[in-house]
Amino acid sequence: MLPFPFNNRLFQGFLVLIVFITVVLNQCVRLSHTEYLRDDLMRLSAAAALYVDDDDLPNELRPGFEKTAQYATLQQKLRKVLTLNEQLVSVYLLRKGEQAGQYVFIADVSRLNESARYGESYDASIAPEMANGFIRPSADKDIITDKWGATISGYAPIKADDGRTVAMLGLDYNAKGVSDALNRYSMMIALYMILILAVMMFFIITVSSRFTRRLQRVTDELDNMMNGKKPHAIFDGEHDRLSELATRVTKLAERISTERMEMILAAVTSLVSALEVKDHYTYGHSTAVASITEFISLKMGVMEDERFDINFAAILHDIGKIGVLDNILNKHGKLTDEEWRQVKQHPVNGWKIISGIHSLDRVAEIIKYHHCRWDGHGYPEPLRGSDIPLGARIIAVADAYQAMVSDRPYRKGMTHYQAMKEIVRGSASQFDPIVVRIFEKHQSDILKILETLDNEVELGRPENAQTKRQPQVPAEDDTAEELPGVMQENNAN
Repeated sequence: MLPFPFNNRLFQGFLVLIVFITVVLNQCVRLSHTEYLRDDLMRLSAAAALYVDDDDLPNELRPGFEKTAQYATLQQKLRKVLTLNEQLVSVYLLRKGEQAGQYVFIADVSRLNESARYGESYDASIAPEMANGFIRPSADKDIITDKWGATISGYAPIKADDGRTVAMLGLDYNAKGVSDALNRYSMMIALYMILILAVMMFFIITVSSRFTRRLQRVTDELDNMMNGKKPHAIFDGEHDRLSELATRVTKLAERISTERMEMILAAVTSLVSALEVKDHYTYGHSTAVASITEFISLKMGVMEDERFDINFAAILHDIGKIGVLDNILNKHGKLTDEEWRQVKQHPVNGWKIISGIHSLDRVAEIIKYHHCRWDGHGYPEPLRGSDIPLGARIIAVADAYQAMVSDRPYRKGMTHYQAMKEIVRGSASQFDPIVVRIFEKHQSDILKILETLDNEVELGRPENAQTKRQPQVPAEDDTAEELPGVMQENNAN
């Protein structure tokens, strides 16, 4: 017979329950962290695949291609992708081989000492999700630990203009930090559960002993009554201690929830940072647009949940520019028609990157339509008026204003006064008149908000290179009409 309390059925039931909760909680934590990492890798690989043009790839494998200038250009692009995230280990391009399940390397760039050679075969049986990478963005289901360490890979198809998949881009991500964190979480959960089990044991022992004593006291009192003695109060002043267990479980759940939220925010920061590294002339642009957007949304009485989505979209509104070539984004001069066409694709590119996450459907829609005009002449679709999502209408005003007062490689930023005249002039044609009215009414408050961003946002021309940027108010004759084409240029920002 098992010693007390192990022969207590209540304790045995709690023991089974604690073990079950430990296993399930550990699996949920691991799954949630891994799924987050998989989503991040799929977005990153999809964005990287947009950077590689199908014209960079050879029509077929041919000897000597690795010695050509075309191959050198391809390698250079992969190296640039590799520098976007310091945790990336390798970036490579694969094409399907002659046999099923066999792939052939086109190019491979790695931080490790060795890389795959051009034309080298690869057995995809160890990475079953790789096959899906030729169809849609995909990622390994779990972290793989081998002689190279702990890694997890993301994949995305490279498509030709006619929609055919011509190759697959893969990213190997160094998951050692995530793996170590998961091990720590598992240890933390186990320790908490052991602590809870110890509390349960103490509780059961206490309750059982207490119940026995109370039963004995009832028996003794019955004997006294039978013997004609005066009865006494039996349970005065007694109380239970069940609240301790609930408190500990609540603290554990709150801690796990906080850790997950921190990882989600880190992912958003990484996406925006990747764009700002690519387009250094717009450094801090997303932060400034988000600050203006959040203020206007609050003044318009937008509900908290919708404000969260709008602010999220404002931070990521230009993420589609990851798919635009650097020499176009940072060009000193007028864009060609083809370059302009590529820039105008960035709202759709951003929508494609974000729309794969079901919980961010509304955010993706706002990103897609933030360059639509009130009069229906915007892009990528001719939406007009209130058919345009509210968040997109607010971001359009904030984005245009911040772009006008910021310095660009091809022009100096406008003053606040000039930019406001352009915004007001675009009311009811380019912009929602209600949003413009609120922006104009609270422009002084918005300026104060932007001034607190610690020089991360350009607010017009600096008075000198060593002082904090301040908005300049020109003379009355310094009007926006003297700067033709500014509003058209802002549609690209």
